[in-house]
Amino acid sequence: MQLAIIGLGLLLLVIAFFTYSRTKKLLKVGITTMAEIIDVVEKQSQDYDEDGYSSTTTNYYPVLKFQTKDGQDVQFQASVGVSSKNKYKVGQKLEVVYDPSKPEKAKIKSFIQLWLITIILTVIGAVFVVAGILTA
Repeated sequence: MQLAIIGLGLLLLVIAFFTYSRTKKLLKVGITTMAEIIDVVEKQSQDYDEDGYSSTTTNYYPVLKFQTKDGQDVQFQASVGVSSKNKYKVGQKLEVVYDPSKPEKAKIKSFIQLWLITIILTVIGAVFVVAGILTA
């Protein structure tokens, strides 16, 4: 069992490394520009606890539009949502960064949008590895 926990932790750390590398590359070769929020998508998810009680969580994902340096119009939806309905408003301008070869994979240029997934994977992966080693 300990080897499975350590293995899962190592797998998460490898995935975290790849997300880190991809974000570093985007920031190195990417072009920064301003984008306009054209829509805010509301997504709800429902979770159940061990007693069968449910809770609903709502997150809001901005849909942005920008123009590349060569004049191409691009739309994309942020990959990380927020719980505050008032965080993003249609018409609001945000700084984004995009890879010229893949502008549709643009990211909002903020710490959370760029690094949250990497941080979560790193922390969980490290906890699994340490827990697996300590229980061995």
